[in-house]
Amino acid sequence: MKLLLLFFLLLCGWYTAVPAQSVRVNTAIIQLIDSAQKAFCENDTSKTIALLERISQLYPTDPMVVSTNKVLADLYLAKHQIAAAKARLIYAFTYMPTGNRFLLEKDTCGRRLNLSNNYGLAKADVCVALSQLYFGEKRFDSSGYYLRLADREYLPYQDCLNGVHSYQAFLSPYFADYYLAIGDRDKAIARLLDFFMNRDGDMVLIVRKLQAILLQHWTQKEIKRQVKKGLRQMKFTEAEDDRFRISLTLFGHTINSVGYGDRRHYKVMYRKNPGIIMLQEEKTAIGIW
Repeated sequence: MKLLLLFFLLLCGWYTAVPAQSVRVNTAIIQLIDSAQKAFCENDTSKTIALLERISQLYPTDPMVVSTNKVLADLYLAKHQIAAAKARLIYAFTYMPTGNRFLLEKDTCGRRLNLSNNYGLAKADVCVALSQLYFGEKRFDSSGYYLRLADREYLPYQDCLNGVHSYQAFLSPYFADYYLAIGDRDKAIARLLDFFMNRDGDMVLIVRKLQAILLQHWTQKEIKRQVKKGLRQMKFTEAEDDRFRISLTLFGHTINSVGYGDRRHYKVMYRKNPGIIMLQEEKTAIGIW
């Protein structure tokens, strides 16, 4: 995996701006992170690692060490230093913050370290990384354990339903791989079905992965037939107030949601959902990881 791909997406900004009176800005950490970012932009991985390691050594109580250790793990993985990567991830996972988070939003080069001072997000990302390390070692119990932590205990964006759905959609291909590895194809399909219509996540990735699994047992024509049958038999059940429950059953799994107003609107909306449309298309599905 190329190093650039590990860090290009900056999920929540380099720093998150907060009211100045509510934090104590640690300018020393800011300077170290700025220097690490500069070194990374200059393709100096060794210097980047050294600077990020200094943050943990000099400021072990600052919450940024969760994110810096996650980035260190990515850097070590890119250098094929698996033991060092695992050590940083375990440290980040067990760490509990006692310091303040800090601010300053600034522009950097297009090549960015994936640092975040969002503690919940950083912790969830650490769990995913640990899960993937254990998955590669075929230690599937540990892999599933950390995935479930990311999906439940450390699920980020708890104050934003779209954010929650987006992160759970992001986790879904990992869950599918885990379930397939332990021989539970039905759970792999169910997890992907729960999120394949979600516009907040990577819909194309989820749909193509779902399609790849389904094509091992059904033809594309049979998949299309099953989807159309599910849409025809979609059920609406009265709920509280003016709301109703929507139940769509595909491949033996029922996807539940809630709606209100004109039910015909939801029938049209489901039929035109990009995930529904893509699943019926005869395109080459991505491979199972």
